[in-house]
Amino acid sequence: NASRTMLYNIRTLDWDDTLLKALDIPRCILPRVADSSEVYGTTDLCGVQVPVAGIAGDQQAALFGQGCFAKGEAKNTYGTGCFLLMNTGDTICRSQNGLISTIGISLNGKVEYALEGSVFVGGAVIQWVRDGLRMIQESRDAEYYAQKVPDNGGVYIVPAFTGLGAPYWDMYARGAIVGITRGTTQNHIIRAAEESIAYQSADLVAAMEKDTGVPITSLKVDGGASRDQFLMQFQADILNKDVLRPAIRETTALGAAYLAGLATGVWKDRDEIRSLWHCNMTFTPAMPEAERARLLSGWHKAVGRSSDWAGTDAAGHLLFHAHKAGGAFFGTQAGGIAHHDGGAAHQHHVVVRRVVQLGDKAVEAHRAGVGGHLDQIGDLPVLLHAVGGIPEAEEHIRLYPGSGQL
Repeated sequence: NASRTMLYNIRTLDWDDTLLKALDIPRCILPRVADSSEVYGTTDLCGVQVPVAGIAGDQQAALFGQGCFAKGEAKNTYGTGCFLLMNTGDTICRSQNGLISTIGISLNGKVEYALEGSVFVGGAVIQWVRDGLRMIQESRDAEYYAQKVPDNGGVYIVPAFTGLGAPYWDMYARGAIVGITRGTTQNHIIRAAEESIAYQSADLVAAMEKDTGVPITSLKVDGGASRDQFLMQFQADILNKDVLRPAIRETTALGAAYLAGLATGVWKDRDEIRSLWHCNMTFTPAMPEAERARLLSGWHKAVGRSSDWAGTDAAGHLLFHAHKAGGAFFGTQAGGIAHHDGGAAHQHHVVVRRVVQLGDKAVEAHRAGVGGHLDQIGDLPVLLHAVGGIPEAEEHIRLYPGSGQL
């Protein structure tokens, strides 16, 4: 929990003086950082002094409750969102793929780290189907209706209602339903909502395997949505990995209880706790590789359609107001500068629209205003439009992302 205050250095395992100074927080007001399992004090319950003996964040507690004690073991919690954590042992894994390095657990003065990926909208998409679209009366009905059709019919839902979390971290992404035809039914929509949970979790698994170089051979699952048989089987199919559902799915509470029990002598050690873990059901992948690849390709294409949706609109297609200054045209916006050397002497406008290219798919430049063309900046395709009567300026305008300089 201390590590989530953004004041704690997870490498030195102490409050970070640089951050404390920057935020003007006196070290003396901060508490002692304790292990995840020790007796911190007692509380009075009906005259009985009960020890308070376990403390952990919800996802760290679930990791412990799932018995993921060895390096490389991982669990995914399916709640309102989805949270994938992998035990990385005594190694801090610095993610290059949009995941978070964190402290997993601390016992007997020894810290074990974890890598975490978070999906903003997991089971909440089913709540939206229930309450927003009113296609089902109860969340559990989604499993039944999803199986009323043989497949998604080419329909994908990207539930980016508040943007996309890991590994995309796109605050401007918005929800999308794509692939609708005259043959689309409400059952296809419900199935697409269910599948979106598994696709997002698959993105986390792929990112985690890239970061750690450790293949996740099987995935332990928990949380409310893990009761959904269809979802768990589809998760196994899309991952091509066994999905293991424990007998006790409320592993966050279980992990907190284990930590308290270790400190008070209820359980002897982690080996004893590991022996208490029992698999309720194993979901084994049965999907052909070609179908898996086709579905994942469609998902990533759909994600591309939702990407940067609100950002582009909110910025008015990133309109630049360029004016003449010293024989040059300059226009600025957060993250870049547009520049034109010499030429016309009156104001013009430039629209820069970001274009997303997926895999080997070609980027199609749709002309607008007086015309547009694609410019390649690194590996980012940018669509430029000159608007306002100076089409020649189009050939001289470049966007330099992030630097703030020409």
